[in-house]
Amino acid sequence: MNKRLIIWILTLAWVGIAGLSGCKKCDDPTNPECENYCDDPADPACFNYDPCLGKAPVSAAFEIREAFFLGYPEGWPTYDTDTVVTGLVEFYALEEGAQYEWYLGSEVIRTRSFARSDFPPGNTIVRLKVTKQADTLCFPDDDGEDIQTRAFFQESGCSSLLNGRYRGVLSESPLDTFEAFVDLCNLIFPPNPAYGTSAIIGGFEQACDTLSVGFDQLTVGSHRQLLIGELGINTGGPCRYMQGFMALNPDNLDSLKFDFYWNKICRTCNTDIVKHFRGIRIR
Repeated sequence: MNKRLIIWILTLAWVGIAGLSGCKKCDDPTNPECENYCDDPADPACFNYDPCLGKAPVSAAFEIREAFFLGYPEGWPTYDTDTVVTGLVEFYALEEGAQYEWYLGSEVIRTRSFARSDFPPGNTIVRLKVTKQADTLCFPDDDGEDIQTRAFFQESGCSSLLNGRYRGVLSESPLDTFEAFVDLCNLIFPPNPAYGTSAIIGGFEQACDTLSVGFDQLTVGSHRQLLIGELGINTGGPCRYMQGFMALNPDNLDSLKFDFYWNKICRTCNTDIVKHFRGIRIR
């Protein structure tokens, strides 16, 4: 056979094999270069699927929340705490779809959550037992039962961690430092005479022409938060009705944020601008 013909035939064969290899589909889901590669432990179609991802053994973990007799105000973020200053305390189990047994003094409650009031000053013990069908495939040692006990401390409004004086700025004027105060003693009776009969926050004269702010029945305070509600607070200045939400940073209880505005009852104020105060406790 002609040598050139042999070379030509071999060349065609090599090209054909290469072409067939190029058409072969890559179907290895563990290979990042393949089209069907899948790396997601939450996806059952992936090679690294973990059926226990996001699951946990049966738990009696629960939150202790400061609550209000008229219900949670709109915009109020609940949080777990071991110190309360409100008159009502809510207990909330984190486990869903279980059987619950709460033990509070001589009382036994069998709902996922409940609220009680009139706690004496000082520590109160509450215990929760949770029973639920365990996921033994993921947690073979889980017997489906857990018990947790916690204590919380009842304080007065004058013991709120918000109380104090803060140095900070408005985000609109980050170079203009000023001081502001918070005094939630005036959310209870009798009010603190140091600030008169109504002032609970003050020093926000850079936000509006006012040095002190009073409150109405729609203002609610807790150990770490203050909500100025629907009707707002009458400041007595040209921007009369303030609304907003104040809270301490849960990671730094000396750091205060206060987002507020002047509501539409005040026709002379710019209601479209929200003020943002950020401050650090100085005493």
